[in-house]
Amino acid sequence: MRKPICRTFLILFLAVAVAGILCSCMSGKSESKISPLPQVTAEMKTKAAELKKTLFPACREFGIFITPNTIELYEQEPEALGERLSLLGVTDTYFDFDINLLENSDFTKKLHKIVNELRKRKIKCSPVIDDEPLYQPDHKNAGVAAIKNTVGKIKSFNRWVSDDQEFTGIAPVINPHRVSGSNINIKSGMLYSWSENTYGKNGENDMIMRHSFDVLQYLKKAAEPLPLSIIIEHYYHDRAVKGDLSCGSINDFLNYGDQVILTSYAKYSNEIKALVMSQLKDCEKADSVVLCLRTARTIYGDDSESVSFTRKKWKQFITDLNALAQSASKYKSFHGIVFRDFEGLELQWEKVE
Repeated sequence: MRKPICRTFLILFLAVAVAGILCSCMSGKSESKISPLPQVTAEMKTKAAELKKTLFPACREFGIFITPNTIELYEQEPEALGERLSLLGVTDTYFDFDINLLENSDFTKKLHKIVNELRKRKIKCSPVIDDEPLYQPDHKNAGVAAIKNTVGKIKSFNRWVSDDQEFTGIAPVINPHRVSGSNINIKSGMLYSWSENTYGKNGENDMIMRHSFDVLQYLKKAAEPLPLSIIIEHYYHDRAVKGDLSCGSINDFLNYGDQVILTSYAKYSNEIKALVMSQLKDCEKADSVVLCLRTARTIYGDDSESVSFTRKKWKQFITDLNALAQSASKYKSFHGIVFRDFEGLELQWEKVE
């Protein structure tokens, strides 16, 4: 009596299995999707809640720089990146890649998917553009051409998608101090070179800084109606206030940008406050200064460890971040904090403690 029953069960089992395989094949999908990404744990959710509580309501912006490594990691699961950033409370993202990649259709497809997922979650997206126009001796021709070329690629990206999937702004890097003979990107024919020995009104540094504002004027016009978030070094302002430069204060930059992202690279909150408090105090425009903190991990040959804000235990990281946010929020000019970049912060977030 047992043999027929066992055979019947076997036949039923095989029938169900075959049906499952056929359904899977017909749909073109596997029954379960195996993700290479680690799961968001209960500890990570707790950390995310702590981070949001620390930043808000002191900050109106919580930004993150996104590198090509992150784009490649999440290209198959862009929704996972959106979910993670949303869980952390991120409001703004800055995509830091070679803008020439927008001419690569494969890269652009990946980027469209990621930007789409972020915009669906009300997260703003801005590409970072480098300071190439500063390195053109004839900035009224070659410099303007470089600006039009770069901004044109960004606007072309936007034209291929609906309004709710577009880049929402542009983040230009303005680093006049890099206009020197040691920069391999400098074009031949530059009249001036930045150094610690050439400050002073009408000095070489001053002339280069003026050149930067010519570039910003053209850039603002080309970018319209997209807003500009200008990325600058923290020390330009103090040099302008001292009279070492005829322009370069935080208010000068805000004549061209909707906000300024101020590089504030240091390991501890008291060090960062020493770098940026004068800018926050002197800034006349409300909600316009974003402090950029380094969160990149140590890379052989650079100083990222010595200036990385995340090279500490999570509890200490939150304590230091809270101290910085509370101090900065006393000034009407303070708008928020951006981490450069997501890779470093994500490692800190995922780390089991």
